[in-house]
This record gives sequence, C-alpha cells and structure tokens, in this order.
Amino acid sequence: FLKSFGHFGRESNEFARPQSIEIVNDELFVVDACNHRVTVLALDGTFKRSFGKSGSAPGEFRFPYGMTIGPGGEIYTCEFGGTRVQKFSKDGQPLAVWGRQGKLPGELNYPWGIVLDKRGRLVVVDAGNNRLQVILL
Repeated sequence: FLKSFGHFGRESNEFARPQSIEIVNDELFVVDACNHRVTVLALDGTFKRSFGKSGSAPGEFRFPYGMTIGPGGEIYTCEFGGTRVQKFSKDGQPLAVWGRQGKLPGELNYPWGIVLDKRGRLVVVDAGNNRLQVILL
C-alpha cells in the first residue's frame, strides 16, 4: 500500500461511487457515477478539473459508469441511467452522443462498461439487454 486519496462527498476532491478510472500521461480520470461527472486528478491525487453534472443534455450525465480514452485524448463514457454513450474532447467539451433507451440494435439498456479496441471500435456492455454492442467510429 502506498497511499489513498478522496472520500465520500460532493466537493471537487470527493466521490460518490467512483466507478471507472483511466490514466493518461500524468492525469487520472475518474468516472464519479453518483456525482454525475468525470473528475481529473494529478497522479498524486491533487484535483485538476471536472466536467459534467446531472442531466440529459449533451455534456450532462445520468450515472456514468464506464469510460475509455482514445489515442487523441478523447473521452468516451457510457451512462447507466442515461442509456447512451458520449464522446468528449480531452478538456471535457461534448462532441457526440450515441444510443437511446431500447432493445433494438443501437439502443441501450443499462450500459455498464465501454472499451475502445485497436481497430477504433467502441464496444459497450449493454447489461440490461445481455449483450455487447459495437459502435464504429
């Protein structure tokens, strides 16, 4: 054990169900599901910035669970409550949205996790529909 940082709460260096993490260069990205945001920390735990808030407009979240980061630093999230995937610039600006509630191809039901494969495809764990879905970028 080396160290821990953060604790329960709503302030900038606090978490309410941290769900997924990614490290890019010298930054730690944390999906903070119940605070409806992505928090960016230095590797020593120092708060740098965050983006997102509760809501359903682009750039807002309803319980983000999964996250992956593309080779250019773009951030992809999946929202358990929002039943969609969002793409953000590395500074947190919303760029694109995919999916909606449902069972048909391209629709989601409780997306839980997301990964970007080496071919540039997003693979989404569509937990409520008991399947994986692939999004071509």
